[in-house]
Amino acid sequence: MILGKDKEAEQAFSIAIKLNKNYFPAWRNLGLLHIKSKQWDKALEALYQANRIRPEESEILESIGVILLEKGEKEKAREYFLLLSNKEPENVRAKSYLNLYE
Repeated sequence: MILGKDKEAEQAFSIAIKLNKNYFPAWRNLGLLHIKSKQWDKALEALYQANRIRPEESEILESIGVILLEKGEKEKAREYFLLLSNKEPENVRAKSYLNLYE
């Protein structure tokens, strides 16, 4: 993925997931790869799996919220920004996202 070989990266992540359905890095990176190509539904699917494995990961909560905003699902996005804000009260990005709702 770092080398820009997106197709090969997607295949590698998919293989890793088939070998271990709970392999967080593969789900996270697959989600990021789909974000790069604005494939929002595929990105969400992967990031929801990453969140299932590690619900404490701030990066995943924020990414899910941003994608939901992109898709126009503002209230669902707000839920993830609230989770992020509760987890990290000093997180400036979480506060700025929540300010969109005021």
